[in-house]
Amino acid sequence: MSNDEQEKTGGQLIGEVRGQKKRGRKEDGEGVESVGGAEEDGAIVEEEFYQLKKPKWYIKRANQISKGKKKTIARLSHLQLQPTWQEHVDMRSLFPKTTRFCLEIGMGDGGNLVTYLKHNTNTAVIGVEIHRSSIADAMKRVEEEGLEERVRFIGGDAVKFMKRNVDDGALNEVLIMFPDPWERDGTMNRQHKTTIERGEGESGGEDKGNGGAGEEEGGGGEREAGGGEDDGNETRKRKKALGGDRRIVCKEAVEVIHQKLAVGGELHIATDVDNYATHVEELMGRLTLEGRLVFSGGKTTKRKAWRETPTKYEKRGLNFGHSVHDFVYVKGSS
Repeated sequence: MSNDEQEKTGGQLIGEVRGQKKRGRKEDGEGVESVGGAEEDGAIVEEEFYQLKKPKWYIKRANQISKGKKKTIARLSHLQLQPTWQEHVDMRSLFPKTTRFCLEIGMGDGGNLVTYLKHNTNTAVIGVEIHRSSIADAMKRVEEEGLEERVRFIGGDAVKFMKRNVDDGALNEVLIMFPDPWERDGTMNRQHKTTIERGEGESGGEDKGNGGAGEEEGGGGEREAGGGEDDGNETRKRKKALGGDRRIVCKEAVEVIHQKLAVGGELHIATDVDNYATHVEELMGRLTLEGRLVFSGGKTTKRKAWRETPTKYEKRGLNFGHSVHDFVYVKGSS
């Protein structure tokens, strides 16, 4: 051992070795094959395939899980999909006894997923969720209800899964039920909450949660034409501070969903956040006018049977006196 190595603490040496291993895996392309990182205990890791556009604390929280729930995931591992990054998932082979296929983005503990399955006996569902603890809860619910044949789970990024693993036109329904509004960021709370308390409207019809027309949308990192470079930089800085570019209902996600839905397929979105509902209407309207989407429908007060049972977060919103907004968009033929 050299003099320099002798001077280093054990912790420093261990850190260097871990760093070398991590770099080696990245260079060799290992660990980039599966949706959730494919570690033995199912841990979610940030890698080329699974690059969550979320803060580090969020990813850390997504990985937190008890020993009991780890055992649940291990015992019911046959319910979890881990396709390679360019492997297309054949829905008909995966679910040979069903004729319709649904994907729920952010299914949480599986409460809504189970209710949906009970009311749609000819439909199979793939539930996508990043929180490992929630995946374990959902697996247990499905097992208790005896619905294993019609359910599979993905622990990863829903948009990347659809892009890389789902055939165009393969889905009949996509559900986004009460997504995280991303209003917990400190800056967002200070600015948005103060605006609401003062009774001020949002200037220029701009949705401060995810940007107005002509601003950058979601995970794709794209920006609509219009405005100079300085304006674009200001937009990105403001959106980064507000946390709005983390919303799942964004330009990139909606365009991918539209591509993966069959003609006549439906996109269901529900939220109890007024700001988010406004954002959904403005985004969908703008993308439809631009010719990027062929969707009909919109906000609705009519509910299908499976929507009669409130979800966990819907109940929480109702307890706070929030209004619930439901949207149904039907894909037309181009």
